[in-house]
Amino acid sequence: MSQYSLNIPIYSQGSLPEGSRFFYAESRILPAREEYYLYYDASVDQLAMVKASGQEKPLVVDLVASHREWLRQKLSPKYDLLAKACGGVQGKRILDLTLGLATDSFKLVMWGAQVTGIEKNPMVWALVRDGLIRWRQTQPSFDFELVYGDALAIVETYIKDFDCFYIDPMFHLEKRTALPKKKMQFLSAVVGENRDEDFLPIIKKLIDSKKRVVVKRHPEAESFSGIQVKNVYEGKAVRFDVYHSSL
Repeated sequence: MSQYSLNIPIYSQGSLPEGSRFFYAESRILPAREEYYLYYDASVDQLAMVKASGQEKPLVVDLVASHREWLRQKLSPKYDLLAKACGGVQGKRILDLTLGLATDSFKLVMWGAQVTGIEKNPMVWALVRDGLIRWRQTQPSFDFELVYGDALAIVETYIKDFDCFYIDPMFHLEKRTALPKKKMQFLSAVVGENRDEDFLPIIKKLIDSKKRVVVKRHPEAESFSGIQVKNVYEGKAVRFDVYHSSL
């Protein structure tokens, strides 16, 4: 399925804005019958993922707000575990195989990496795309490419183009602290979970191709079986396992 034939339903109180912003969408009028659905709020010109019960705050990708928080915290790659696990980020070409809400990819780009993110869930892809469009209105040179597709099926076409491959599998909620619980509930319900065995073949292929692979884990989670971890960068809430061929 190409992104041009996604036909993702987006609900709104009226028609969607004209132009290419929602070229992939099928406009619908409320009410929605799905448990989770995309809603365009014309009052703030923003796409959101909404839970039909209405009991939780809608989920949005707001890279402008993320940038403000990034500046407030004065984050530096010198002390960041992910940046260290990637072997440095300035000028590095990184492929994010499990993009999600692009939280980690955004940080890597802000530190000077060239990042491509792959997202297989159409609603999550649409959310990130909408946030990216609004962000580029103020930051047109943002070095990030968004790809829709199943990374496990298409990653081999990217092997020669990247230095580092990043994987953040969707594990059980009790094992994850990288995102606030509400966001994780949305993602877990919409995207589901990935199994270790799904990633093993491609990780082995990347290692054989002399590529660096970084996998995000809960500190108490076991490493992938059958392949040796070369480096570990661990904090209180998260751990990054690094795989690569022996130098």
